[in-house]
Amino acid sequence: MYQNWIFDLYGTLVNIRTDESNPLLWEKMSAFYSCYGAEYTAPQLEEAYHRICDEEEQKALAKGCTRAEIDLGNVFERLLKEAPAKHTASMKIGAMKHWRYAAASAFRVISRERLEVYDHVHSTLQTLRDRGCRIYLLSNAQRLFTVPEMEQLDLVKYFDGIYISSDAGVKKPDPLFMEMLLRKEKLEKSESVMVGNDFSADIASALAGGIDSIFLNTDHYVKMELERRLSKVRMNHDYQPYLIESGDIAEVLEIAKE
Repeated sequence: MYQNWIFDLYGTLVNIRTDESNPLLWEKMSAFYSCYGAEYTAPQLEEAYHRICDEEEQKALAKGCTRAEIDLGNVFERLLKEAPAKHTASMKIGAMKHWRYAAASAFRVISRERLEVYDHVHSTLQTLRDRGCRIYLLSNAQRLFTVPEMEQLDLVKYFDGIYISSDAGVKKPDPLFMEMLLRKEKLEKSESVMVGNDFSADIASALAGGIDSIFLNTDHYVKMELERRLSKVRMNHDYQPYLIESGDIAEVLEIAKE
């Protein structure tokens, strides 16, 4: 039985939908920034956001990793400091760390349309813990968004370690991200398994890291599409993840018994 279970978050444990193209998001966020003296029109803010994201990504890529991840906290802070116009505001920033969380929370809540755990997630994670397994998170995500959402959904308590790409500066499938977790937690590869819903990120990361994997078909791909996506990841490798075609996470418990 696997002793170490490494889970993806979004699309695997959590069903989320966001829309960052919604004009309402940029209207509300421009009003948010105005409270702190930074003046943007909604189109100006959207353009500046994407431009700064691109600039931050280029800086991260220059450090040498193949899949760089930025910290959106830096983006929100730069938007505040680099506004095209400013006015005096009585609203005080206080500690910038706390303000970054406030800006990120506003951005996420406005853009988010759905946030819920998939069926059987809580019971499955609890069963794995009851069996003495260790549980880790390896997620391409932003800490400013992810930790509050995990807290809202009562998921934090199940995890022995939480690894988020915005902290690491690198994301799946770059092998550095998986290697970081395996090394820091001193995990045996033969006792570890990755569970995720994305072949190109989760399964490819497991392959690169030399561990087994379980694909959770929460997007309900047909069998032909599953094989097509797997073949793109596997290339010439003789590698076969477990496939849970139903997408029901409870089925990992049967694999756990093997």
